[in-house]
Amino acid sequence: MGMLEKMRMIFDSRRVISGSAILYAASQITIGLILLPLGPARVLELQTSVSPEFISSVLGDWRAAGTLRVFINHFYLDFFHPFFYGALLLALMARFLNVARVSPRWNWLLLAPILAAAMDLCENILYVAFIADRSNITVLTSVLSGLASITKWALVGLSVIIISALFVKWVIKHRDAAGV
Repeated sequence: MGMLEKMRMIFDSRRVISGSAILYAASQITIGLILLPLGPARVLELQTSVSPEFISSVLGDWRAAGTLRVFINHFYLDFFHPFFYGALLLALMARFLNVARVSPRWNWLLLAPILAAAMDLCENILYVAFIADRSNITVLTSVLSGLASITKWALVGLSVIIISALFVKWVIKHRDAAGV
């Protein structure tokens, strides 16, 4: 049995789904409330930027306004958050791969939530470095951070699409089997 097959078996668990869902929801709400004073659109714009000038400008504006501490404080939880949503997406995908009886050759799809969480951690590490020393905000690090964030969002979106498609497949199969 391969690693992905074991992961599919282990994560297809009501306990994992419910536990990670609770942790994810609590974490997402808390992070949202922490970042609210900075404006969610501005934070998303910052996260997905590949411009060192823009990143430096926003962090500098927040520093001057005395609100950079708000952004810093969200990292205390945001370094755990990828594990919560990664586990939830992985568990839901494993569940629906199993209930839809999808062949194990598709287990590689389970990598999407894992890679999304890894990209989120890379992004967080780079932003901590940016805050610690503005000279860390270079073209290369800004592009890496922006690409990590954009890749994270793309993989999260892909994971949600896969889970939704598997759910719809399962519903249709059950509806047809029930003669509805």
